[in-house]
Amino acid sequence: MARLDRPVSRRQSQWLLLAAVTAFAPLAMHMPMWLALCAGAAFAWRAWLIQRGGRLPPRWLLVLLVIAGSLGVFFEYRSLFGRTPGIALLLIFLSLKLMELRAPRDAVVTVLLCYFLILGQFLFTQTLLTAFMTCLAVVITTAALLAAHNDRPTVKQHFEHAGRLLLQALPFMLLL
Repeated sequence: MARLDRPVSRRQSQWLLLAAVTAFAPLAMHMPMWLALCAGAAFAWRAWLIQRGGRLPPRWLLVLLVIAGSLGVFFEYRSLFGRTPGIALLLIFLSLKLMELRAPRDAVVTVLLCYFLILGQFLFTQTLLTAFMTCLAVVITTAALLAAHNDRPTVKQHFEHAGRLLLQALPFMLLL
């Protein structure tokens, strides 16, 4: 039970940030400029906090940022529902969830948000390049999930384990 109470390590934060950036990058061109810049700024801020070992922002600031982001999406699309507003909200939630990474459950929520954003790429385009980038993002996100539970293995071991898990899931995917 003590394992669930431990804080997210620096290395785990780096993995989660990498997963978030790879999930976000292909969607950046489909999002409004202000939202892409805000998400990029949040990712850069989190990278700076990881590098410097800085304190995470207070909860009240994150609540204000969520409200401001949600209002921005509403004013941009005149709705919070639909394909593009939904993906935009997911992007806001992901970028701000990285700012409150404290416990392993936060890491799991971050990974799930990454998977939803990766899936959201197919709502905009279904090209082979999208499929390739999605596969790469899924491997990185799965490796981040593995690192969230055990950050001792090397980067190579995380990627090998993620690749094995995804290959084992391939027959089920084809069946479904």
